[in-house]
Amino acid sequence: MKKQMRILTPLLLGLIVAISVISIRRISDIRDYSKLINYVGIVRGASQRVVKLEMNGHPDDELVGYVEEILNELLTGQGRYGLVLADSEIYRNNLDLLKEQWETVREEIDGVRQGDDSSRLLASSEKLFEIANDTVFSIEQYSMEMAEKTAGMVSVTALVSAAAFAAAVYFYIRKFFQLKVTNERLEGLAYRDELTGAYHMERFYEEVNRIMAQNPDEKFAVLYVDFENFKYVNDVFGYSYGDELLKGYAHFAMSRLRDKELLGRDMADRFVILRRYESRDELLKTQEQVDEEFLNSSLVKSNRHLMTIAGGDLLCGGYGGGG
Repeated sequence: MKKQMRILTPLLLGLIVAISVISIRRISDIRDYSKLINYVGIVRGASQRVVKLEMNGHPDDELVGYVEEILNELLTGQGRYGLVLADSEIYRNNLDLLKEQWETVREEIDGVRQGDDSSRLLASSEKLFEIANDTVFSIEQYSMEMAEKTAGMVSVTALVSAAAFAAAVYFYIRKFFQLKVTNERLEGLAYRDELTGAYHMERFYEEVNRIMAQNPDEKFAVLYVDFENFKYVNDVFGYSYGDELLKGYAHFAMSRLRDKELLGRDMADRFVILRRYESRDELLKTQEQVDEEFLNSSLVKSNRHLMTIAGGDLLCGGYGGGG
């Protein structure tokens, strides 16, 4: 997982950066397209004013030049107004038609100035207005499409960022719990007997004191359990078998511990147990049952030898179990 995160993290960051850069450019383009809409609208309105003035005998060459200047910049992307070229075929075609129709209107204006009838100029101006409308609508539509695409890219960026964040959070939470488990395991190795898994005595009594302090209304007893003549087992059956017996008993006893009960290993073949109880008889009977079950298990019976477990309350006396 760590290796995968090392690979995925730069890839995700690179993707986010790339999408962000493209989105910023798109947003900038949309702003420029809004400017195109405004200036095509200016051409539409100014051209109609030019025609109106010409038909009323008030020519305005400066306004004519203003319209031509804007049209040229719309077509070339070069000029003082900062207009850009939009990558829209429909818009470009409409813009070409608008330029052609403007040239027609110019010719009609020259004719009116030479005394021709103005009806043809009026008809040409109406057609110019329609083309200008189409041009405005085409750049508006293109701008809206770009805005939708940009919104989609921003959404993708957000999703990718959220996915990257979730992956990072998952990775670090998983790492945290892995470290926690490792620390608990290492702590267990430090506080528990390597052979049996029971608590070392120092840790056992620390836990005993903690449990009893937290549960002052409950009754607890510390019992000891001792395998009698365990040296005989080691001598006759070998130390490996002796170790198996100790491990087996520890596992057996711990599997039968209740809440707030503990098992510790005092030395060699001696264990101590913290138990909750209501009466001393019930306490000793419970422990006798556990010991009897172990002595009757296949691990003990496999070598067909007698074994005795002695034990008792550290304060109140003892009991014995044989097998």
